Amino acid sequence: MTPPQNHALLIGVETYWDNELLPDVAYAEADVSAVRKALVRLGYREENITLLVGEDATKTAIEEQVRSLVETRLKADDTLFFFFVGHGLAVKRANYLACWDTRYQDLRGTGIDLAALVREFRRSSGTHIQAYLDCTSGDFANAPRMSEATLEKAFGGAEHWACFSASQFDQKSHSSGRLKRGIWAYHLVQALAGAAPEILVDNRFLTAGNLQDYLDNKISLSIRDTLKTRQIQTPWYAGSHDRDFLIADLSPVVKRKGAATPAKSNAAKEFVLRSEDRVALRSLTSFKPGVHRIPKVLDRRSEDWANELAQADLENDLAETHKSIRANMNYTRKQIEVFPPKGGFGSIRTPDFQYTISIALDGDPVEAVFTREVSDIRHPDILTDDGFTAIFDATFKSIRLSFEERIKVEDLIDKAEAQQLPIDYPHDCSSCSFKVPDRGLIHVTEDHLSLTYPSGTPLEQLTTALSQALRMLPKGDDAKSLPSPTQDQLG
Repeated sequence: MTPPQNHALLIGVETYWDNELLPDVAYAEADVSAVRKALVRLGYREENITLLVGEDATKTAIEEQVRSLVETRLKADDTLFFFFVGHGLAVKRANYLACWDTRYQDLRGTGIDLAALVREFRRSSGTHIQAYLDCTSGDFANAPRMSEATLEKAFGGAEHWACFSASQFDQKSHSSGRLKRGIWAYHLVQALAGAAPEILVDNRFLTAGNLQDYLDNKISLSIRDTLKTRQIQTPWYAGSHDRDFLIADLSPVVKRKGAATPAKSNAAKEFVLRSEDRVALRSLTSFKPGVHRIPKVLDRRSEDWANELAQADLENDLAETHKSIRANMNYTRKQIEVFPPKGGFGSIRTPDFQYTISIALDGDPVEAVFTREVSDIRHPDILTDDGFTAIFDATFKSIRLSFEERIKVEDLIDKAEAQQLPIDYPHDCSSCSFKVPDRGLIHVTEDHLSLTYPSGTPLEQLTTALSQALRMLPKGDDAKSLPSPTQDQLG
């Protein structure tokens, strides 16, 4: 008798044929690739994993793969891992997934009816169905929203199923320029990779309830720490077995982690420079008194309106930054790639770093927040380069470090209190904060540390203060210690 098999159908649509009405979905293909790698590490066989991305993710191709799975591959007690990242829309309460060749004006004829898809999967009796949907319609105005109730009804009667969504269907699913991934998909992969052993049952089993709790917690923290706005993204889950539905046996990755080489110092793996500036919407270049009206509420339409209004300011910032990069760095034309602003976000990529600027409304639609970042820093010593300093000196208010190993924040808090160092932290000890000289604040979570000042700070002062602040923090052999940056790390 053939043992149960694991199968996966992974679909990612980043750009659409109907791109005037269906905007791009940032990092969709990167999300699909990361999920595939995570499943392979869990023991999924390569031949049982089907990827459909970009122009390959057509309606015909998806339907053919589904039929092939149901009619020839899925058996009783097999597991199907279905992952989709792209647009999800609705027509008269019917949910549709937007394929690469979907026409926005003809969703019924050119989209994938999600209820029909679920019914097709259910033809394979006894299959354990896991559906992961990052397909909210919050990225563009007036998009008809999918229905959670309709989706639950489609699954109704299935014996073994679990469905996770990146957010409730009236919310926007956010991506991160720093992570270069969708935030929900990033944390899903982290969970599947065994990065959160505390949520595993018997140190090996990942259940639906624990996964959902983990995603809910991590996404709220990432929205706050990465986007620095009050955006709401609440992951959604429903399933036939509620919380105890088995998602995966992570023993393959847990064993590999346990057999890893001896621990090394917790080196910083990424540096990000960041600054946020609040501006009145009335001060934006394109704002015309008597023509434009300030929104009264914060919703998708007001966000889209603000993105469009700020287009000229974003373009001007990118143009000035591009000019300064050309004047101060020895790059050729081909080495500087400019991505014009779209959806309130634009960037410039160089061989040594990436500069991004974005706009977001933050609670009060009267004001907008411009966020500027330098990330993907290939060589940290560029922070002291004369040309780089000429471009960005005193631009940024904070510097952020991400670490190779997770930081045990509770241990850090305990040692700080033992040494009677002033420290603030929330009730769940998910982070902690220290004040440093010159009104600086150092903030620590399990995977990053940031130093922030109230105004733009010279780069030399930022890096020097960070190094000094790190040396002030308590360390110990029984905790994942924070590194004291060397010249190689901070330049």
